[in-house]
Amino acid sequence: MIGESVKNSTAQDTIGAVLVVGGGIGGIQASLDLADNGYKVYLVEEKPAIGGVMAQLDKTFPTNDCSLCILSPKLVDIGRHPNVTLLTNSEVANISGSAGNFSVSVNQKARYVTDDCVGCALCTEACVMAGRFTNEFDENLKKRGAIYIPYPQAVPLRYVVDSNDCLYLKYGKCSQKCMSVCGAHAIDFDQKDTIIDLNVGAVIMAPGYKVFNAENTGTGDSGMSSLHLNSNGSFPHPAPPRAISSDPPTKRNPGRLPGSSVSVHVTVPAATITALRSAARMPSKRRS
Repeated sequence: MIGESVKNSTAQDTIGAVLVVGGGIGGIQASLDLADNGYKVYLVEEKPAIGGVMAQLDKTFPTNDCSLCILSPKLVDIGRHPNVTLLTNSEVANISGSAGNFSVSVNQKARYVTDDCVGCALCTEACVMAGRFTNEFDENLKKRGAIYIPYPQAVPLRYVVDSNDCLYLKYGKCSQKCMSVCGAHAIDFDQKDTIIDLNVGAVIMAPGYKVFNAENTGTGDSGMSSLHLNSNGSFPHPAPPRAISSDPPTKRNPGRLPGSSVSVHVTVPAATITALRSAARMPSKRRS
C-alpha cells in the first residue's frame, strides 16, 4: 500500500536523498538535475532498462531531431553518475513517512544476470528459444529470445531473462547453452526477488504513459490508420519509397507510402482519409 499523511518535518529529520519513480526522459532529466546539484538519487524503473518511450521513437516533434541523439548522452551521464543509483526491473512496494523523511520499500525482480555481464550478446544468440517471442520494445514487430536486451543502447547494458519464456525457469529443463557460452559467468538462475529499503526526503513521480487502445475509439473502419509507435518500428526514417503496410485487423493494403517517416498520432477512419485525398486533388478556386 502506498500512501501516508504528509506532515512537516524538522530540519533534523530531513534526508538529503530523492526517489525518482519512472526511468523515462522525464525521470532521467529530473535525476540528472538533482544529482548534479549534490543530491543522492534512487531512480526506479519497472522495465529492465531506462529510456522509456523516447528510446522507441525515431524522430521527435517539433524539431524532427533524432530521438536517441538527444537521449543517448543523458543515458551515458546517468549510468555513470556517482550520485545516481539505478534500480531497474523494480517497482515501489510501499511508501510511508512524511515530507522530508520517507521510508520506501522497492521490490527488485530477479534479472538472472549479474553485474558481471559485458553485453556481448553470445547468450541471446545461443538461446534455444531465440526468435520465438515478440519484443515489447519494438512494439511486437520483431522477435527475441528468452534472454535478451531491450535495445542496443540500453542502460544498464545488461541482459535479462524473461521468467515467463525461459524453459529452465518454467519447467526446469533446458540445455542451458546460454550459460555455457557466457565467458563472464554472469548468468545466475538462482537469483531471487529482493526487497530494498530506502530512506529519502522527497519522491518524484514520473511514471510516463501507456498507448491507448485505438480499437475502442468508436471511429468505425480504421483500416488506414496507424499508431505512432507502430509506425516508427515499421518505417524508420527514411522509409523505403515503395514501403507497403498491412493493417492487422483487416489486412488492408493502403498501397504506396511516401518516402518519409510515418507518424500518425490518432486513429482516423478510412472514409475521412478518402475525403481528404479527394479534396486535395480538387483544383483551388481563384478569387475574382
